[in-house]
Amino acid sequence: MEKKSVALFLFANISIASMVQATEYQKDHRPLINSISQTLINNYVFPEIGYKYAERLNLCLKENCLAKANDDQQVADKLSELLNSVHKDKHLNVFAPGERKKRSAVAW
Repeated sequence: MEKKSVALFLFANISIASMVQATEYQKDHRPLINSISQTLINNYVFPEIGYKYAERLNLCLKENCLAKANDDQQVADKLSELLNSVHKDKHLNVFAPGERKKRSAVAW
């Protein structure tokens, strides 16, 4: 069980954070959400929850739930909130560019 937690932590905080960093802020968030959704479907430790995360993110696209986001931090916060509304996983967060390094320094 401990190995799964470590793997999940690394996946959630490195892979998703790097996708946010690699995608410039834009009004069309489809590439970012599609990338996160596909990564969760393909790699999340519990496949059925990975699909639920992806479904919620796709609903967000349909509802244009990120329309009011003005910067990367607001996008990251909203996506983290959406993911946690599906399934509470304290290791799964979306970080704005540069934010992961700040939080990691504080956490460790």
